[in-house]
Amino acid sequence: MQSQPYEELIRQGWYVLTDLLEQPAVDMGSDRDGDGQPAVAILNGNVQHPREWMPFYGMTSLYAPYVNGSSLNQPHADWKSPWLAAFCEDLQQTFPYVYANTYLTPPQSKAMNLHADDREVFVVQLVGSKEWEVMKEVPVAFPYSHEQFGKDDLEIPSNVINGGASITCTLKAGDVLYIPRGHCHHAKCTDDLSFHVTIAVPTFDWSLAGMIHATSQSILANVEDNRKGILPIEALDDTEPNKVLQRQIDNAIELLRENITPEHILNNLQTRLEPHQRRGKRHYEKQFERARATTAEMWLPVGPLAARHVSMSTKVRYSTYEEREQLEELRKLPPGMLHVRNELKDDVSSILSRLQSDEKLEVKVSELKSLLPSSASAVWCDLALLGFVKQAVEAGALSVAD
Repeated sequence: MQSQPYEELIRQGWYVLTDLLEQPAVDMGSDRDGDGQPAVAILNGNVQHPREWMPFYGMTSLYAPYVNGSSLNQPHADWKSPWLAAFCEDLQQTFPYVYANTYLTPPQSKAMNLHADDREVFVVQLVGSKEWEVMKEVPVAFPYSHEQFGKDDLEIPSNVINGGASITCTLKAGDVLYIPRGHCHHAKCTDDLSFHVTIAVPTFDWSLAGMIHATSQSILANVEDNRKGILPIEALDDTEPNKVLQRQIDNAIELLRENITPEHILNNLQTRLEPHQRRGKRHYEKQFERARATTAEMWLPVGPLAARHVSMSTKVRYSTYEEREQLEELRKLPPGMLHVRNELKDDVSSILSRLQSDEKLEVKVSELKSLLPSSASAVWCDLALLGFVKQAVEAGALSVAD
């Protein structure tokens, strides 16, 4: 991976998106650890898991629900993407633990209604744009998982809705929005699609109250008397049960006072984090290995991987000598051949010659017909044009410019 994970993530935003879309919707492997949770489709506020929507569409492709108007949410996308794995690993030099969820939303739609989260969130826009609103009022300060208003039938209080927004903004590729834990927010797309990643910092999991609670349980449970039920209470030599219970409480508090120290809390926190960190590291290494297998080609604007992401809106140019040399060295094969029907051969030569004559010329695939002579064949269609460009990029004759 590259030395600056954030910059590389932004630069490769479109490839991060398509790489996630082209992975299986459901992990069919037998590995108990799996590849994380499957992506879910969200349509009109209804969340559907792959095993629910796959029978409807009759296919496993994630493109199917998206084209039908669904938003797609990929939990733990850092376990499925080398770019997100590198970004989260880098962030964990600062934060004890983070993870990434991605959201793809079609134009003129929204993925989720107004809600609050039990974690700190950094929204990083990767592709397209999205309008965001973060409310001023907070239903519960620093909520836990069972206090996420807007989820699990917890209605947003009227004072939050009527209190207005503290932030109203439109995020574009490369922009970052920080949403503090507990602040209600929602977002929508206008005329553009949106693909963003939310970096979650689960501070609820290491709050002081939570850590004291967990530490207290472990300390008190080591004392046999504390494991006993308090009802019915055996008064022993004391005829007033409340005094017996008070002595037990006093003893428990003294035990906690002697044993709960900053070192104890921090050790317990590390013990709690270690399983998450180990599991994440295994997944990250798996993604890095996948990236290493294709890294050199992944960063090249020529070759099979570059060709896979070419669309009608992609800009292309004539490839450089260095790009063709890199591709040939990587593949250990001579440059590929272009295959087109006989009627198009002269037109293809015309396009390539025109681009070769001006190394700075960059043209969208959809506009390449403008480079054709008036005598060009009438059998050209968009699919033929796209197919020619994909071949040319894979063979190294043309290069992706954007």
